[in-house]
Amino acid sequence: MEPRLPAVSVAIIAAPPVRRHCRAILTRAGEPPAATRGAELPGARSLLQSCRPAAILLDTLTSPLRALFVLPRLKQLSPASSVILIGGESTSIKFILAALRRGASGHIAARDLERDLPKALRTVAAGEPWLSRELGAAIIEELRNASSPATCDGVEGAGGYRAADGASASVSRSWRTGSKA
Repeated sequence: MEPRLPAVSVAIIAAPPVRRHCRAILTRAGEPPAATRGAELPGARSLLQSCRPAAILLDTLTSPLRALFVLPRLKQLSPASSVILIGGESTSIKFILAALRRGASGHIAARDLERDLPKALRTVAAGEPWLSRELGAAIIEELRNASSPATCDGVEGAGGYRAADGASASVSRSWRTGSKA
C-alpha cells in the first residue's frame, strides 16, 4: 500500500457532471471536501483568484479548442497551479502536445479517472508531469516521426544536417575528417 500523502487543493474547471464525478472519486479516496472547489469555464477566474489551488483539472471533453485557448490564461491567473486536462479516449496527440506547450502538466482520460485521479493530482502538485504510459509512448512516437534527421535544422550537434545559421557544414566536415571546424 502506498503511503498516505497530504491533501491537494484542487480546482475543477468542468461541466457539472464532470465536476460531480471528480468530487465523488476524490471523496471516496479520502480527500477532504473543502480541498476541492469547482466552476464552469466562465467562473474559473473568480475561483482561481479566491482559492489558488495546487492543481487544476480542466475539462476538454465539452470544448477542446476552448480549453486549449483558455489554458494560458488559467496559468497566468494561477501560475503555481499545475493543470491536468481531462480528455476523451480519442484526444489527439497533437492536441495534447499543444496543451503541454501552453502550460498543461498532464492529461488523464475520462475512463481512467476512477483509477488514477488522486495519484495524478498529487503527482502534478509535486511538480511532476502526469501522462498514462500509453499516451507517453504515443507522444514519443509522434515526436520521433516529426523529428526525422532531415528536420534537424538549427539543432546544435545535429552533425551533417543543415543548421539554420549555416555552421553545420563545417561541423560535418570536421566530424568526417577529425579536424577542428
